Amino acid sequence: MNSLENHHINYCTKDDLYKYVAKTKELMGIKSDAVGLDFYRTCSHLKKLDVRIVDFKDRSLRGLSVPKENIILLNSSRNKAERNFDCAHEFMHVTKHKNENFQTFNCFDNLRRQQSPFLEWQANEGAAEMLVPYKMFIPMFCESISNCETYADYYSFLEFLSCIFNVPIAVIELRVDNLKYEIHQYENGCDINHIRLLSNKKQAQRGIHITSYNTLFDFQNWII
Repeated sequence: MNSLENHHINYCTKDDLYKYVAKTKELMGIKSDAVGLDFYRTCSHLKKLDVRIVDFKDRSLRGLSVPKENIILLNSSRNKAERNFDCAHEFMHVTKHKNENFQTFNCFDNLRRQQSPFLEWQANEGAAEMLVPYKMFIPMFCESISNCETYADYYSFLEFLSCIFNVPIAVIELRVDNLKYEIHQYENGCDINHIRLLSNKKQAQRGIHITSYNTLFDFQNWII
């Protein structure tokens, strides 16, 4: 079991993380505007990476990676879209966290005590940017959100986006929450290439409070 004691964590900002993902995609030959990426298939073609779908006894274990051996194991009980995101998540561990003191990364439905919250944030946010790049997602989202008048409309829109980007709907919901500040900037006329990237934690530290569309439509669904 990995202990968090005495671990040196390589901290980075959201902007740094997204730049890392962009550079990684470039090195992999993935176009910056690519959507609907089958990341498992992409990884399976990498000669130095061993990616397998296996039967885990613990169904809450989404994936496992061994960075120093370039191994990724994915849970066969998860559906294709879920495994696509899980693969990108474990890929972030393998590539970005190779020099951390963790021998393995075991990623479950919920964060566990032996896991590093920051490294898991990097893997989740990095995987989300890998599969749902903000420069593609935000304009697409903002162009159609005005057509959503009810919670049912909104949920159908999220389902549509999940199919477009080949990820679970939960990842699209996560994207809406984690890009709420960037969406706000774009809606107020900021060019997508000049948007300021800030994590939710950094927004809170700077007194920036933006309401996510998820919250708005959840509230509407609750009161109707």
